[in-house]
Amino acid sequence: MSTSGLASLDDDTPATYREAIESADGSEWRSAMKKEFDACVGQSTWRLVPREQLPPKANVLPVKWVFKKKTDENGVLTQFKARITPKGFRQKQGIDYFEVFANTGKYKTLRVALALAAARGMQINQLDVPSAFVRAALDEEVYMDMPEGFAEPGMVCHLMKSLYGLKQSPRN
Repeated sequence: MSTSGLASLDDDTPATYREAIESADGSEWRSAMKKEFDACVGQSTWRLVPREQLPPKANVLPVKWVFKKKTDENGVLTQFKARITPKGFRQKQGIDYFEVFANTGKYKTLRVALALAAARGMQINQLDVPSAFVRAALDEEVYMDMPEGFAEPGMVCHLMKSLYGLKQSPRN
């Protein structure tokens, strides 16, 4: 596989919403954004609330679209991906999040599991959960602006589930 082909994908991956919709691949990016937006709505990731009804100390996080071109093992473009990501670095501890520690599996544990599976002749399968972060419930009151291209005037999103970018998402 040629790494120069992968570098060229990164070179023409948009950094902003405007770059995406104005690019030669604008229709593909719009489709990817709609798919992401619909997945969030379908999972009840947020509910819309009027901005004037927010609690007095509410911190409304700005939102950024993150774009990525996915390729197969030969470097052939297979998919345009768009993610709605609140700017979690703007979160305030004690207001938007309380705990961020996320226990993860250890490499040694994985090696033991693989060794046991091999010794017993077991088959190992890999699993990917699409939109995994939007399936985890949020305990905190977190608000974000609506994503560019889908905004409704005067409305913000009250997050009910995690999104990529929030400090507590990996824990959830």
